[in-house]
Amino acid sequence: MAKILHTIGLALLANALELDDLNEESSNAVVLDTSNFYDLVVDTTSNRLKSEKPWFIKFYAPWCGHCKRLAPTWEELATLHPNELNVGKVDCTTDLGKPLCSDYEVRGFPTVLFFPAGEDLNDRYYKYEGMRSLSDLEDFALKGSFSSS
Repeated sequence: MAKILHTIGLALLANALELDDLNEESSNAVVLDTSNFYDLVVDTTSNRLKSEKPWFIKFYAPWCGHCKRLAPTWEELATLHPNELNVGKVDCTTDLGKPLCSDYEVRGFPTVLFFPAGEDLNDRYYKYEGMRSLSDLEDFALKGSFSSS
């Protein structure tokens, strides 16, 4: 009986890992790390946002329970607003993600940062500390709630 349960457990774990891989590949949020962050998000020479659209970026660890709970909402945000908002994510446990997490002083997971577009704001970013519902994230990023925080 124990061997059967062990085999079933291994099969379930393998399926969960495959689903995580599938979710990563089919993600609407842009996977960011040191290989592309400074090409897509911030210009290192001017310290300005490179995009006409703001960036909303989740810094996370795959093992983090809060991060796992936020993941479907984060994907929904990316799916619903591709024309208004760049939605990205940085895995702070990878060799290419760790330096960004250090640069942006990520101390807990998830840490969500908003990089607004606009001539007067694009060299600043805001830490999101609100509720993690889709409507709260949308209010912050799309309706300007970040400017009052």
